Amino acid sequence: MKIGNIELYMGPDKLGAPDNLEKVLIKFIGGARETLDIAVQELESKPIAKAIIAAKQRKVRVRIVLEGAYLTLDRPIPDPWIAKGKNEANRRIHNALLRAGIETHTDFNPATFHQKFIIRDVEGNKAALLTGSTNFTPTGTHKNFNHIVIIRSKRVARVY
Repeated sequence: MKIGNIELYMGPDKLGAPDNLEKVLIKFIGGARETLDIAVQELESKPIAKAIIAAKQRKVRVRIVLEGAYLTLDRPIPDPWIAKGKNEANRRIHNALLRAGIETHTDFNPATFHQKFIIRDVEGNKAALLTGSTNFTPTGTHKNFNHIVIIRSKRVARVY
């Protein structure tokens, strides 16, 4: 649904909602020409991570903040060279972001970092803000009812 410079997406389409939220996120990221500033609790979707890395490879300046709790283990495993355990997908994606040269930080808050937003091309003619309830995970985009709001506005992107 589009009203002026505001777009609303609801998903997942697999559960009868009108939109595929993963595709909305990937398209928004793919539209970046200059900058992407991303703050997200959890990044577990490989297709979304690939879109972020592709933006970096197109020379888009990418900065991301992730919830630190998804990148660590509750307790060490006997063989730390074996990739396994809860949230392993988050750690694999985090490592791929680092290897791609993406400026990556963990949250700056000792409590849960629950953000979900992307600011795109803040000073360009494609300036926009994407936010909503959707975690950047297969569950968030394909199994749980969520929404995404995109506001195409240089002023809103700059203020946010």
